[in-house]
Amino acid sequence: MTERSNYFTQQSLSGEIREAARSGAVLVPKLLTEETVLDLQVACASLAYVLFEERHKSGVAESYFKPKQISPRVKEQVDVLQNQFEKLVRQEGKEFLELSGWSATGSSIQRYDQNSYITPHRDGPKYKGVVLVASIQGEAIFETSQERSGPLQNRWRVTEGDAVILRANGLTYGEEGIFHSISGALSPTPRISIGFRKNEIGK
Repeated sequence: MTERSNYFTQQSLSGEIREAARSGAVLVPKLLTEETVLDLQVACASLAYVLFEERHKSGVAESYFKPKQISPRVKEQVDVLQNQFEKLVRQEGKEFLELSGWSATGSSIQRYDQNSYITPHRDGPKYKGVVLVASIQGEAIFETSQERSGPLQNRWRVTEGDAVILRANGLTYGEEGIFHSISGALSPTPRISIGFRKNEIGK
């Protein structure tokens, strides 16, 4: 990724993280700059993808594409974005203890075609603080609810540059993550997202 002074369109996520702590999730429209999005689109286009499908005992089903292998060049670019996001999150450490020194233990690149999906699920307790899902390419519908089959809380059309911040374990005392689901791409253009999480087991 081309080195630049700004990877995001804003230099604080204070309000957004407070809202994620309160309600479970928040959409941050166009958080990534156009230049950042373009660099990551080019990087992700260089990867070969394989279909990933799984149905869990809980009933959660998922079908999307994962990179067969991530080249050192692409990993370096994704790591730059991860480092920048970590800086934004750590700024909120005074208000949210779980975010003090927060760092993602990994990232995940996922590609969705029009038949892809992830049904309503809640990130497990191994994930800490916050989860960020950045949209790099294409469009999809991102929905949240307090219960797996409960009333819909949010229905967002996420597009290139948008990010969703989800509450994870420990951000707010006594509160778990929120149920969320993602549709397939809304057009023939595949949707690509990059997720960042702190996995306590993966320390």
